[in-house]
Amino acid sequence: MGITGNKEIFPNGVVYKGCFDNKPQYYRGETGAQDSIIPAMDCALGLEYPRNKLTEYLFDLRNYRPFPHQNYIYDCFQRA
Repeated sequence: MGITGNKEIFPNGVVYKGCFDNKPQYYRGETGAQDSIIPAMDCALGLEYPRNKLTEYLFDLRNYRPFPHQNYIYDCFQRA
């Protein structure tokens, strides 16, 4: 489970003692397939989707990937 979206369990995020200046952190807990493999295939096939809550959510997941991974997805969309 991720922290983001679980206000009942993590109403104030999670504080990792000694990290991030002890500020609450909010992360998602989903897989990379939802925000990287599928979009890369969509680009290869020339598919586009309307912006909605689901696609915004999937775009947000990309922020949790390593920068080279983020750049790969960005490059796929630039070439499409």
